[in-house]
Amino acid sequence: MNPSVSALLDGELGVTAPVIAAAFFQNSESVWTYGDHDVLFDCASLTKIMVVVPLIAHVRPLLPDGIATKLGWMVPESKAADCRIDELLAHCSGLPAHEHIQGNLFTIQPHLTKETRYSDIGYMLLGIFLERLMGASLDVLAARYIFAGMDCMYRPLGMRDDRVLIATSEHRLVGEVNDDNAWAMGGVAGHAGVFASLRGVSAWVRAVLHDELRLMPESFVPFRGGTRTLGFDTVTQPSAAGSWMPPTTVGHLGFTGVSLWMDKPSGAAAILLTNRVFYGESLDNIRRLRPLFHDALFKS
Repeated sequence: MNPSVSALLDGELGVTAPVIAAAFFQNSESVWTYGDHDVLFDCASLTKIMVVVPLIAHVRPLLPDGIATKLGWMVPESKAADCRIDELLAHCSGLPAHEHIQGNLFTIQPHLTKETRYSDIGYMLLGIFLERLMGASLDVLAARYIFAGMDCMYRPLGMRDDRVLIATSEHRLVGEVNDDNAWAMGGVAGHAGVFASLRGVSAWVRAVLHDELRLMPESFVPFRGGTRTLGFDTVTQPSAAGSWMPPTTVGHLGFTGVSLWMDKPSGAAAILLTNRVFYGESLDNIRRLRPLFHDALFKS
């Protein structure tokens, strides 16, 4: 690995974030890491792909119409009851991006036009769909079906040795989710809430690349000719993934300064974990860093 990648991240400490960890995979195995493997990060929207996407793959055989099953099969009281599971996964259900739910999640109405619109609301509803179908809360389901042996979890306080640092985020939160809606839902939601270390995210990536954690084939190809798959974003320029990743790469970003990109055919993957919101909500530095980091990895 080119030492300039480590030098790049060294230069971002204290500028973009006080804590940074990263990893690079080739041929489905980790070949380079940076930073502390055990620091827990608020993974924000990586929760969507790390929890909801694999759980939907797990229950797919149970769905009466497969991934075309409507939300209303389990959540009939929602105004989005007619939205299909695949549409919710691909962010083309017509639901808004974000609203402060304040107990009114089921009253949120989707737009009639179903253009791609990134939506936390859709994944909150998918989380409830899964909880009702599987008879347990998402934290229990994730621990049982996904995170066994991985350093990934919801609500980490009290679950980790106090001697292990949990990276702080905006407003000096320590171990509490940095998302108003996820916090209002007790820290366990389909759109946010997972905490994980570099060791944990790397274990998740390796499990996917080795098909030990089976995702749907539709999670790796664009849905309805768009730029999103069932769960992931694809590389469209200009991209946070930079300019050198293979065109079959899929990935996801998280508001707190985290990201994960992987190309399943080649077994390449890049993980970048930061707590950039420690310095406030400005996205300027993380937007600058992400493509630089990924280009440095894939060019080295």
